[in-house]
Amino acid sequence: MQASWVDGFDQRVLLSRFVHLANTGGLVGFDGEAKNFVTLLRSMVQFPEAVPWGVRYELLEEASRSAANAGATTPKELLAHIQAGFKAYAAMPRKKYVLFTSITIAPGNKLGSTDINGVKLSFLAKMPKVVQTTRAALYTQHRSWLPLEEEPRMLVIKAQVEARTPEEAATRSLDAIDVLRGIWNFFLTTAWRHTIDGPRQPISKIFIGPIHTFHDPSGHAYAGQFWYETTFWRRAEITDMSRDHQVALDKGQQLRRRIGRHPYAADLEKALVRYARALDLEDHDLAIQKLWSLMEFLTDTGLASYDKTVRRVKFLYVDVAHQGQVLEHLRRYRNRSVHGGMSTGDVEGEVYQLKRCVEHLIQFHVGNRFGFKTMEQACNFLDLPHDDALLRGRLKSVKDAIAFRGSGKT
Repeated sequence: MQASWVDGFDQRVLLSRFVHLANTGGLVGFDGEAKNFVTLLRSMVQFPEAVPWGVRYELLEEASRSAANAGATTPKELLAHIQAGFKAYAAMPRKKYVLFTSITIAPGNKLGSTDINGVKLSFLAKMPKVVQTTRAALYTQHRSWLPLEEEPRMLVIKAQVEARTPEEAATRSLDAIDVLRGIWNFFLTTAWRHTIDGPRQPISKIFIGPIHTFHDPSGHAYAGQFWYETTFWRRAEITDMSRDHQVALDKGQQLRRRIGRHPYAADLEKALVRYARALDLEDHDLAIQKLWSLMEFLTDTGLASYDKTVRRVKFLYVDVAHQGQVLEHLRRYRNRSVHGGMSTGDVEGEVYQLKRCVEHLIQFHVGNRFGFKTMEQACNFLDLPHDDALLRGRLKSVKDAIAFRGSGKT
């Protein structure tokens, strides 16, 4: 797949500003208005889904420089430079990257190595000395905001992957880790919680550590780059998986095996990543938005009306009328929060109500009782009537239609 323009934008409007910036020296350094131009391009250009957002920005900035130097003035000319940059990126050889990070599991836990989508994950009691040295230097430089003092309490993760760039390696590695976190949190988080005193807390039980650094196979830091968690929960408890939660580990392995054989495994892994990250959020209003968006993904109704989303979720429940009221309540709260900027403050109950809906959908898709080949097929099944009489009537109509078509008479 090649890069292309997204419908709904008039690239000529943007190009007129771009040409003016190029002619007046406004593209030097790509700051200010030039940065704004590249940022807008990220919504205007369609890349293959696997290209990370950080890579997209770099490709678009470099293509913009190239287009400016070549005197490009039309959308077609600019797109040609973008496509040439993407082609060069796609042809780049992959090389080995090693990412080190941590997770809020006790260092004494012995978790076996595993592979998720080409990312090998290993769990270590502590980091190699050369890696510790690099990360200690980072802490010294950024100690005002980087909570690395928490890391000795955590289990170490070593992620090995082959990728074209550090950005691609980071995206794939962190996605693989969050597939695991999504599975573990699915089994470890409670169905309900009511916090009486103290600040809001994220729902997640297992969090990824504060920073992630890249190293060559020998352990030396690569290019001085690092990634960090903007929402790291500093008061996270350390979980002892081997002692207290062996059942969760066993169930997690079973779930991974089922997903590995699943016809639309990639969609389920995306859902688990989004689930894990939504539960990480200390802001419960934002968590509701993320979980509602995930519910739309799991019902294949992202661009459809709320009614379709609600209808498909209700089909999974025996007490359809009650669940309909729950979903209507959540829909109205979510709309007040998003469109009106309103919050009741204490929305912990709503987060858990929506969390249970999402988990019910994940269970439906993972179970795949009727052997659907795609998520679209599974979600279309949810459009069927939930009333038995209506289902029997539809069954009779289908059988009659089959008989009529099979008779050869028109």
